[in-house]
Amino acid sequence: MFKKSLGEYDLIEIGRLRVLFTVGLLVIFAVICFSSCTRRNDVVNPLANENPDETVIPALKDFFSLPVIPLTITDKDETFFYLAMHWWDYFNFPDTVYTHIPEEMEQVFVGFLDILPLIDASKASKAINNLLSKAEQEESGRVYRYFLEQAEKYLYNPNSPMLNEELYAAVVGYILQDACSNETEKIRPAFQLEEINKNRKGMVAADFIYMLANGKKGRLHNISAKYTLLLFYNPDCSACKQTKEILENSDIITTLTKTGMLKVLAFYPDEDLETWRMHQMVLPENWINACDGSDSLIVKKSLYAIRAIPSLYLLDKDKRVLLKDGTAEQVIKELMVSTSN
Repeated sequence: MFKKSLGEYDLIEIGRLRVLFTVGLLVIFAVICFSSCTRRNDVVNPLANENPDETVIPALKDFFSLPVIPLTITDKDETFFYLAMHWWDYFNFPDTVYTHIPEEMEQVFVGFLDILPLIDASKASKAINNLLSKAEQEESGRVYRYFLEQAEKYLYNPNSPMLNEELYAAVVGYILQDACSNETEKIRPAFQLEEINKNRKGMVAADFIYMLANGKKGRLHNISAKYTLLLFYNPDCSACKQTKEILENSDIITTLTKTGMLKVLAFYPDEDLETWRMHQMVLPENWINACDGSDSLIVKKSLYAIRAIPSLYLLDKDKRVLLKDGTAEQVIKELMVSTSN
């Protein structure tokens, strides 16, 4: 499976929804700060003004309102946590008709997801559990399954612009202990959690043997550098070529590779070695261009969850995962932050 333009996803629409809610959150926090300065003792809806109809998002006002945030909460982190925990307070979970209004419902859901990375992982998990526990109360199970489908679509599909396996781990963790899914229905999330647990952020990446075009072999953990960028790629993949160009044209990637602080291991995980050898010149000379050095393609089949190509892992000097399955832009940002500290 290659990373490419989403089929069922409308990238422009998703981007528009994310911008809408990101700006909305900033407005919310700004209004809260302003309101706290006026020393009012009541509570207000952060988007409220003299017109009561504007206290809800106009396109969603028939079934959704933003939560009311107490003026006593002025800390930014606590504000976002409160929003995440109370995002669904005014949503009518028993009414399944809302699951048939995809544009409006996805606006609400994308807004909720955009809050979660702004709070720490344990609080994000708590907010996800809060949503799913409310959805699970609807008797037919339709609303609960709708949110599970949306969570998988946005958080776990490798082509999603909102891919976040850490958040999705909280979703599958909830499914595995819920009361309404049978054992058969729990097989898939159990497998997904197993895949998520491979080489998670903070873990030491699984070691493996790689082979160069001349037949020489090496090991991932024997690569000596402050940072190692592990790039799973396919020479015929257009998205891989785009990723390569972004990395090649990055000043920080160029500087770190020239100084030896960063080593790039471009790894072909499949079995068509003839095609791989024919494309040896497509990668920069100072990158390690390798394939699986085992007879059974162990890297792809058991060590790493390579659900789409390209897939990038950024590792520190101890081969601990700093970034899992990130984009080239995320790798560059992570290196800029790490090297500035």
